[in-house]
Amino acid sequence: MLEDKPYSSVDRAETNINEQIELGNELAVKFKEQGVHPILLFGSQMSGKTSLLLSLLNYPRLDQQAEASIEYDDTIYDQEQNVKLRAALEAGQALFYRAAQQWIGNAAPKATLDEHPFFVPVVLQKSSGEQVKFAFLEGRGEWYTPDETNIRPYRKFKGLIQGFLQTFSNPITVLYVAPYVAGSYGDAGHTSGNAELMQKSDLGLVGALEEYVSTRRGYFREDYHILTMTKWDIKCGSVTSDPFLDPRDNEVSDELSSKFPLAWNKFNAMPMSNQPGNLKINAYCAGVMDGARLNQLPSDDKYSLNRYPRKLWDRIHSNAGHGVLYKDVQKKPKSLIDKLLDALRS
Repeated sequence: MLEDKPYSSVDRAETNINEQIELGNELAVKFKEQGVHPILLFGSQMSGKTSLLLSLLNYPRLDQQAEASIEYDDTIYDQEQNVKLRAALEAGQALFYRAAQQWIGNAAPKATLDEHPFFVPVVLQKSSGEQVKFAFLEGRGEWYTPDETNIRPYRKFKGLIQGFLQTFSNPITVLYVAPYVAGSYGDAGHTSGNAELMQKSDLGLVGALEEYVSTRRGYFREDYHILTMTKWDIKCGSVTSDPFLDPRDNEVSDELSSKFPLAWNKFNAMPMSNQPGNLKINAYCAGVMDGARLNQLPSDDKYSLNRYPRKLWDRIHSNAGHGVLYKDVQKKPKSLIDKLLDALRS
């Protein structure tokens, strides 16, 4: 008579990841049926990933110039999926409602500590009457930090992300979050970031890029990849300075290539389809932090700050196949003088 073997932790882990992959497959099918455009954010600890997400979610709520409102889309899943995804749904709702309210109350966001990645499905209701559906991926920064115990330090994606990427066949927007400094900007104007943290962040982004291409397979060539430098206000020093008001591509690329050389080369070497604009760089400022507080800014400075979420919303709205959202953030053709100045700078 054969004895029953105990159910080991390895067995449980394998079952868990298979369940998560299956859930990711189901989400991919549901998102495509519902016409949802996914936005995936990858970045290590203290990269500003959650702050970026909260600033995007709050922009249509707070700025009258947004000409839109935003709602959590709790109708996207059927009853069976609501049961399977209960923890993920609660995490998404907590971020959309509670964390966003804390952000409005000028409290900097806390680190995401959920066990599994989760999507925040939303509906952008435009003043024209059109509705556009998006879903933002959130998860722990630790999942994208290099694993120094392995020869190959790149971490595998969580099961839900694997399953989703393998199955979703429409284009995705991917934000690779590269902070100007790794860490937080303290009360005395000093950052807790250091060279070691920046190197880990760089290597973590390389891992995310490699894992994305490997998991997504041929689909990645049609996706929209945006290498985003967060905490741009720290680089500029002031929200009224020219580099903050109008970050130039060459300034952003200089910072990305010097601070994230591995990720920069990996990103630019991605073999894409002949689609113009599928690889982009971007500077981003979610807000001006003072320790654990979000500084209140005068109206004129708020207008300058809001151009960052406004520009990113315009881009992902276009990526979702709905064209221009905000005409004022479109790039203007360069004059001959600007071209000559760019040539001199390079």
